[in-house]
Amino acid sequence: AFFLSCARPSMDAHEPPNMNSPFQWIVFDYGNVLSDAQDPIAVSAMAAILNVSTAEFLPAYFEQRGPYDRGDMHGPEFWKRVASAIGIAIRPNSVSELIELDIKSWIRTRPEVIQWANSLTNHSFNIAILSNMPHEQSQVFRANQPWLQTFHKSILSAEINLRKPELPIYQHMLR
Repeated sequence: AFFLSCARPSMDAHEPPNMNSPFQWIVFDYGNVLSDAQDPIAVSAMAAILNVSTAEFLPAYFEQRGPYDRGDMHGPEFWKRVASAIGIAIRPNSVSELIELDIKSWIRTRPEVIQWANSLTNHSFNIAILSNMPHEQSQVFRANQPWLQTFHKSILSAEINLRKPELPIYQHMLR
């Protein structure tokens, strides 16, 4: 099997793929490809719960995101580390709301790209998702995205304790 990472969000969903392509698999990322960019309103709400500005929040959030996406920790530990990086203590009753908002911030899909990806199966391509996603989000994602069933493979980072851009996750995809 060949491997192709494909992100063509501006492509017309009715444009046929190149039938002379040597590729058998087309692999999509979820974030910013099959989904919209992270919702800034949800990001602002997470920052507000921690009582900091978005500018203070985002560096701490993304600094901790890699281990969280890899599955090294679950939501409560992630949010404790984010708060610690900001220099505050987190209120225990805030954790579930932060997890929910974080999931919500990434949930908006791009139907036109999903439709185009699904159309590729009509042209003998296998389609897959390879995405960084923490445990809590992957559970909600698998339970609430019925279109995911049309993908031949879906590899979500925390489920296999690997993450992009680390080489082993790409090797796992090729198996």
